[in-house]
Amino acid sequence: MGSGRLAAESLLAGPGRVAARYCASLAAAHLPYQQITAVAQHALAGRPRAISALSRLLIAAGLSDSFAGGWAVFWNELLDGAPPGRHRTVATALTRIGRTMTARTTAARWLEPALGGSGRGSSAHTPAEGRLI
Repeated sequence: MGSGRLAAESLLAGPGRVAARYCASLAAAHLPYQQITAVAQHALAGRPRAISALSRLLIAAGLSDSFAGGWAVFWNELLDGAPPGRHRTVATALTRIGRTMTARTTAARWLEPALGGSGRGSSAHTPAEGRLI
C-alpha cells in the first residue's frame, strides 16, 4: 500500500519525471531500513550458536515476548503503522540502535548515492552499522 501511495503522489506531482520521483521516494522510504537489515542479516548469517545464545538470554531474562514482538514490527518494516505499546517501543529502539551502528558501514556508503548523498532517508527507518560484502 505504501508503494502505491508513493506512486500516486509521484503522478499527482506532475506529468514530468514521474519515474524519477517514484524511485527517489521509494529510496527515501525504504533504503535506510534496508541498510540496517542488510548489515544485521550479514552479521547473523552463519552464526547459529550466537543466535541461539541470544535467544536463550532473552528468554531467561523474561524479555522474549517484548523483544519478539518488537523484532517482528522492526524486521517487517511495520514501525510507521504499529500501535503504541511495548512492541513499538522495542522496534523504535532497534531502529535507533541500528541507525547508530550502521551509519559508517560499507552498506551506508553503497546506499548513499540512492539516498541523495546524505546517507539518510526521510522515513522513520534510518541507517545502521556493519559490513556488507
